[in-house]
Amino acid sequence: MKKNIKIALVNNMNNNFFSFQRYLLDKGLCVDLIQIDDLDDHFMPKADSFFEDEFNNFIDLRGKLELRNIIYNPFFPLFNKKALNMIHETLCHYDLIIACGNIFFLTAAGIQVDIYVPYGNDFYRILDPPKFKYKVPFLDYFRLKGQKKYLELQKKAIKQSRVIVLDAEIFLILKKALNVLNRKSLNLKFPILFMDKKYKNKIERFNPIWDSLSNKDFILFSHTRQNWKNKKKLGQAYKGNDIAIKGFAKFLKNQKRYHKPCLVLFEYGLDIEYSKKLIKELNIQDFVVWKKKMHRKHIYQGIIKSNLIIDSFNTEMISFGGCPWEAFICQKPIIGNAIVKGKSKESEYSIIHARNVKDVYQILLDYSKNEEKYKEIGKKSFDWFQNNVGFKNIDRYMDLFEVLLSNPKKKYEDLVNILNKK
Repeated sequence: MKKNIKIALVNNMNNNFFSFQRYLLDKGLCVDLIQIDDLDDHFMPKADSFFEDEFNNFIDLRGKLELRNIIYNPFFPLFNKKALNMIHETLCHYDLIIACGNIFFLTAAGIQVDIYVPYGNDFYRILDPPKFKYKVPFLDYFRLKGQKKYLELQKKAIKQSRVIVLDAEIFLILKKALNVLNRKSLNLKFPILFMDKKYKNKIERFNPIWDSLSNKDFILFSHTRQNWKNKKKLGQAYKGNDIAIKGFAKFLKNQKRYHKPCLVLFEYGLDIEYSKKLIKELNIQDFVVWKKKMHRKHIYQGIIKSNLIIDSFNTEMISFGGCPWEAFICQKPIIGNAIVKGKSKESEYSIIHARNVKDVYQILLDYSKNEEKYKEIGKKSFDWFQNNVGFKNIDRYMDLFEVLLSNPKKKYEDLVNILNKK
């Protein structure tokens, strides 16, 4: 494949595309990251890198486009002609367009999306749009009308994308969304995290924000959102943090090895106060360290100091992506759900499977007796990540780019067949 092709990565939820960009730049490709959707600064490149030169290929259009999200602003017109012209002028000279988020803005601007890589909500929202209730009925009318229009346009744009990259087997809701669209996805892991030697050396340096852990002899680290109180209402966002907290409390009462164990939690999510209340009821507040929401690059510095990482316990999905892979890339073992509801076999990922308080307690107790066993799990997790998600996985994307560029008129089904044979 020619190295002089130009690739645009559009939108950057969770810094997924910024990570992908760094892998592709490492391959010598010309790649720009372009932010169109409104996005919190917490998920911008500066939150995921210590190095200023890595921001050179970032184009931030958020303040220039004035795009209105119709789900939240029902009174404004969906499309702004000036904004669409700017999108077209910015993207029309790229050879490949890879996008996530509200891609209907791109198709409205006459831009063909070659690869659509949903981050989650931008995709499964088509199944169950959020419903709003206001004291003034006519607001409901306009809001719901706006949602309907949004979903129609987003569905159409997703269908028009040349390839959807998505591992639908890990989340039941993603599979349902694919069925609604009557489309197949290309089962390819997306490299949402990046860490080379330069980055690793940086995170291993001392950071005073983690000084409170320096005297601990066992650290259980959980950086997932505190979402657990109303399981039914939370749906995909349910994390089951109470299971982790109760499992740790039971471990404290029965373990005899560690003198200063602690559980690290973050003030992030809907149920922070409920978690604090539960911790107080269990009388373990002296063994819990709370941290404010922070950038990923600083979260890594806490992970590498920890013994075990603990994720979520949602039976609708396995512990996958974000938090688990952040543990993998730091060579740390992680506890979470490894079996999707309806299946009896654990996933291929090196997740230490747990679903309830008893499971968590037994794993923690076993760790106290077999630390080397878990260190090996951490090393295997890192190897799995690099082989299936990280540096070795990028060659599969190079193949994908080659197929797309060599077959500009091939239909979606033909492209998937070609790629599956590779």
